[in-house]
Amino acid sequence: MASELLWKKPGQVEVAVGSYVRCRDSKRGRNRPANLCPSWRGLLESVGVERLQQPPQRLRNAASPWDDKPTQDQQRKTEQELGAVHGWLWRELSDEKGLKGYREIIGLRTLRHNAARRLLEVKQLDLLQIAGLLSTSEEMLRRTYADHHRFRSHEIIREVF
Repeated sequence: MASELLWKKPGQVEVAVGSYVRCRDSKRGRNRPANLCPSWRGLLESVGVERLQQPPQRLRNAASPWDDKPTQDQQRKTEQELGAVHGWLWRELSDEKGLKGYREIIGLRTLRHNAARRLLEVKQLDLLQIAGLLSTSEEMLRRTYADHHRFRSHEIIREVF
């Protein structure tokens, strides 16, 4: 909600795997410039670059600044809109429509964990770079994904032998 995509005209911001989209990181009281980097080609293609470059007006109206600290009013407006979108999404993915199972799949926490696991498998990135991309610490990555590394090590050994 604090991305330059929500403030600039469609097509002014490049959205491609490996490119950066400027934004603001305000996780846990921090407030600093940051970058989004599309890294999952399949997801990017399935969502569509055009759709990302043309966010709905409803989101644009509630966006936080990407290049400055938001005011309290901007922050409140963004949080209210996200709550409304979250409620709408949960209603759309209801049991009556047979879509309840998709709730967990598209949850922000699940998407973040999937992105972290993919980044951990990229051999060109070290833990410090991945921690920076995820706005976390190396220690937290080690604690959270130790099981993933153990499991992945077993898979590699099985492939070798």
